[in-house]
Amino acid sequence: MTTRLATTLGMNGNSFGGGIGSNPSRSSSNLNVSTGVAPTPSLGMNLNSSEPLQRSSTCDDTSHNFVEAPRGSTNSHASDARNSAPKKTRGFSREIKTSTIMLTSGKRIEIHLDEDLGVPMGQVRNISSLLSHECGYQVRTHAPLLQAHWDDIDEDTKQKLIDGVTTNFDIDTKEPKWYKYICDNMRNRYNDYKNKLAKYYKSCESDEVARENPPIKLLRERDLSEWEWLCDHFMSEKYQKRSEINSINRSKKRWEHCGGSRPFSLYYHDHIEGGSQFPDIDTWGTTHMSKKKKNWVNDAAKDAHDEMIKKEE
Repeated sequence: MTTRLATTLGMNGNSFGGGIGSNPSRSSSNLNVSTGVAPTPSLGMNLNSSEPLQRSSTCDDTSHNFVEAPRGSTNSHASDARNSAPKKTRGFSREIKTSTIMLTSGKRIEIHLDEDLGVPMGQVRNISSLLSHECGYQVRTHAPLLQAHWDDIDEDTKQKLIDGVTTNFDIDTKEPKWYKYICDNMRNRYNDYKNKLAKYYKSCESDEVARENPPIKLLRERDLSEWEWLCDHFMSEKYQKRSEINSINRSKKRWEHCGGSRPFSLYYHDHIEGGSQFPDIDTWGTTHMSKKKKNWVNDAAKDAHDEMIKKEE
């Protein structure tokens, strides 16, 4: 069934959408009841730099989720950054939903990996997206940035990050299938995070301006030496060449999807369960047409949909 979807749509599905805690038996009693967020220890990084964080109008911070200053910051620069941040923006997921579910149920969220669909399933609604958001939270909060790629991170650190999801999810991360799924998910989240940081860097007028105005929201409570390392990385000839190649590849992309972090195979499964006679076509419509605007993401996506219909006639 999944194979048919991939063949018909010409893809393998969308990218994985989706506290460091080595103790899987951690209960909801450890949650911060006032916020519903589970506390998470760090990986040993200095997360409370005394160096003031500043923002400048010479950097485009409007598209990078500047909705709050780093936690625990008391300097005036961070306060100004928080008060002047744009309102009603969609910020990063911070595992609030998953921790609230744990707090309500008194136990970790039960989840299993469907062998046919290859995606997480469970009784909680949108559990696949919740798990993906949890992976993103772990990466943005704890993954070291002093590596160019996810695969450059040492295995012990990766295991700690992967084990972090067991704070809220009842998962045996030692099982190969779960390890691979979560590792692949975190690789995508790591790339997304690095891309946001790179986008901010490129929005600044110069390298000097970028260094003097670190993206406080994106960096969260990290040591500023990580931002310095990233600036050096973004300036390197190797990164510049790779960035140019990626830009060319993106320009060749015919369309984007609007399916969010939920795997396409789950949309396909929903249409099958709903009695659809053409689940592949319906899945394409669901993931490439805006629900609010009732418009296709672009004309190319609409043309692809029309072509699929013609083949079924």
